[in-house]
Amino acid sequence: MTAPASVAGFTAAASGAAGDAAIRTELRTWLPGRRHHDASAVLIEELGLCRGRARIDLALVGRTLHGFEIKSDRDSLRRLQSQSAWYNRIFDEITLVVGERLAERALRLVPSWWGVLRASRVGLSLRLDELQVPSLSPERDIRALVELLWADHALQMLERRGAARGVRGRPRRYLWERVCECFQPEEIAAEVRAHLRYGQERGLTGPRSRCDGPYQVGATLPPIPGAGLRPLRPASPCSPCSVQHP
Repeated sequence: MTAPASVAGFTAAASGAAGDAAIRTELRTWLPGRRHHDASAVLIEELGLCRGRARIDLALVGRTLHGFEIKSDRDSLRRLQSQSAWYNRIFDEITLVVGERLAERALRLVPSWWGVLRASRVGLSLRLDELQVPSLSPERDIRALVELLWADHALQMLERRGAARGVRGRPRRYLWERVCECFQPEEIAAEVRAHLRYGQERGLTGPRSRCDGPYQVGATLPPIPGAGLRPLRPASPCSPCSVQHP
């Protein structure tokens, strides 16, 4: 585990409490130093989770999936408990970025494995201090994570393993259930990260809905480097993510 760090930046010119936009800008400046060892990492803003039931401010996708939620001093922590239940199931690591006013309370509220960054003013600059270093989440749920895959991508995984019989043309939840049955958790996690990187680098987005209709096959796109799959146009993840898988 690395030691907590302090990084100062000069992205905010206004005095007073820093808002979400200022903290987000400073966080983008702070993050590259944390991922210098992983050139493939990409940053995704406003990543929707579990069929739109939750959304995280920033997701860093590299060798792990690291979520960052921002709560400025203009916000409150009222929704944090419900949000954390979703975040814990998806991300390998999670960091809460808070303003000075919320920092003490945040440290009491978040799980011990969450990281905490405090955003504070130093003159005209905004400074981030790492109060708690994140560690791996013990609550990750691979069944929830698999829903970040487009249904076409999940089908291609099953085709590659010779396990697609009986699920072609069926609602997406059957595809995701079969993937969880046929792949190890770390295989699924690696596919999800490659899938998210591919979509972010090419500006691909897809609809998110709560329906449970059959998937729609789209036009083939180039292969994901290192993933061995050819992702297709997005289909919306719609199955329940309450089923627990080891």
